[in-house]
Amino acid sequence: MKGILVDGWKMKPLSEIATFSNGLWKGKKGPFTTAKVLRNTNFRPHGVLSLDDVAEIEVETKHLQKRRLQRGDIILERSGGGPKQPVGRVVLFNVDEGTFSFSNFTSVIRIADRSEVVPAYLHQVLNWWHASGVTEGLQSRSTGIRNLDFKSYKELAVPLPPLEEQRRIVAVLDEAFEGLARARAHAAANLQNARELFEVAIESALREAGGEPISLAKLLEKGWIKGHLDGNHGSNYPRKAEFVGDGIPYISANCIDGDVIDMSRCKYLTPHRADALRKGIARDRDVIFAHNATVGPVALLSTDEPKVILSTSLTYYRCDEAEISPEFLVFEMRSAGFKRQYEAVMSQATRNQVPITMQRRFEHLIPPMDAQLRIAELGVRLERDTRTLTDSYNRTLADLDDLRQSLLEKAFSGQLVT
Repeated sequence: MKGILVDGWKMKPLSEIATFSNGLWKGKKGPFTTAKVLRNTNFRPHGVLSLDDVAEIEVETKHLQKRRLQRGDIILERSGGGPKQPVGRVVLFNVDEGTFSFSNFTSVIRIADRSEVVPAYLHQVLNWWHASGVTEGLQSRSTGIRNLDFKSYKELAVPLPPLEEQRRIVAVLDEAFEGLARARAHAAANLQNARELFEVAIESALREAGGEPISLAKLLEKGWIKGHLDGNHGSNYPRKAEFVGDGIPYISANCIDGDVIDMSRCKYLTPHRADALRKGIARDRDVIFAHNATVGPVALLSTDEPKVILSTSLTYYRCDEAEISPEFLVFEMRSAGFKRQYEAVMSQATRNQVPITMQRRFEHLIPPMDAQLRIAELGVRLERDTRTLTDSYNRTLADLDDLRQSLLEKAFSGQLVT
C-alpha cells in the first residue's frame, strides 16, 4: 500500500492497532452453550454482513467466552475452504442482541484503542485491501485450500487520519455506496423484468398457436421425441485425471452461456474412454437442458463432432424434426409455463435438481409446424433484445465496481471530497 501517505496522517501496521482471534470450534468437554456462529456463507459482496442462515451450534462455554463477538468487531475470512473460495473478505459486526461467535474459517480483528481508530473506518480500509487485490497476493495453498498469509496481512500499513476525518470518510462512503447499491438494484430489476417478459411472451404465443398439452412420456411414445437421456454415468463417471487436452467433447451446465453452448468451456475424453460410456451421448441439434444444481438453462447443441458426452447435470432431448423443430423446443422450454413445472419440483426437494423421471411427466405445448417456426423466430428476436440488455447490465455493474474502487482509492489518499 505504498504511495498513499497523506500529510498529517500516520501509518501503522495493522498488528499495532488491533488484536486477532481465530475462530470458534465446538470442543468436546462441557459445559456447553448454544451460540450463533457466523461463517463465510454470511459474507456478502462489498463487506456486507448477512444474518440469513446463521448456524446455531453447541460449543464449549469456555471457548465461547473468549470468542464472543462484540459490536465493532471485524470478521475476516482467512481460509477459503476450497481452491476457488476467496479469502480476505471482511464484514463489520454491528449487532446488539444475541450471543454470536465466528467459525474456524474466520478470524476477528478487534481494535485495541478506539480513540485512535473508528471500527467502520478500519472496515472500509480492509475492504479496500480485498477489493484492490492486495489480499489476493497474500494467499497460500495447502491441500487445495486457499489460506491468507496472516503474518504478512498483519504487517500491512493502515492510513490513520484524525478521528473526525475517519468519521467523515465513512459518512461520505456510506452515502455514495447506498447510491451505487440503488443503481445496481435498478439495473438488476430491469434485467429481471426483461427475462420475465421473454418467458411470458413465449407462453402467450404458445397459447395463441393452439395445441393440447402433452407429456414428454407421450411424446416419446409417439416418437416425436426420439431420445431423452441424461449424463448420469453412475460408477463409470469420468474422473478428473481422465480428462485430456483434446478428444471427445464433454460438457456440463457451466458450458451453457445464455442461449448457446460454449464449446470452449468443455473438457475432453479420449475416444477409448468415451466409448465406455453408454448414456448421455448427445449429437448435433439435440436440445440440452440443465437439470441439476444449475436448473433451467436450455440451448441447442451445434457441433461438427459425431458425439458429445453430457455430464450428470445435463439432459438431451432429440426431436423428430418432421414433428418438432429443435429451435422451437428450446424456446418452449424457456417459457414461463415450462419453468413453473420444474420450479414446483424443486420447491419440494432439498436440492436443486429435476430428475429425468420427473421431466417425463412435464407437459409441453406443441402447435403445428408453421406455428412452431413463427414462435422460434419470435424467440430469436426476444433473445437478441434480452442479450443486449444483459450486456448493458454487465457493463453497468463493471462501471459501478470501478466507481466504488475509485472512491476507496480517493478515500485513503486524502482526495475524497464531500
